[in-house]
Amino acid sequence: MVREALDHHALDYDLTVYSDGEQLLEAIEQVERHELACPDAVLLDLNLPKQNGAVLLRRLRESDVCGRLPVIIVTSSDAARDRALAAELGATAYFCKPADFDEYLKLGALVAGAVES
Repeated sequence: MVREALDHHALDYDLTVYSDGEQLLEAIEQVERHELACPDAVLLDLNLPKQNGAVLLRRLRESDVCGRLPVIIVTSSDAARDRALAAELGATAYFCKPADFDEYLKLGALVAGAVES
């Protein structure tokens, strides 16, 4: 659905998907060692296995190489405490996964706006 949302807004992208937080943590370390390019944006779920999204967002914000890149939280949680934590840790935006497909397509517009800023 993420690909469809990005395609719907005609965004030019290379989407890399990490299945758990440890994989993303390793990618962050590769970016810091200049073995991997810093992405234009990160779409981050708070509920990742092995390392949760809050830990990863904190780690991204501490990075000298890519600490300022847009990070959009994409999660099923609409809890006020999760929204507050994401804001406190420096998330660029928060997108609660909707049940409606048309609403999900709005993620593309959110990504476009974050990358352009």
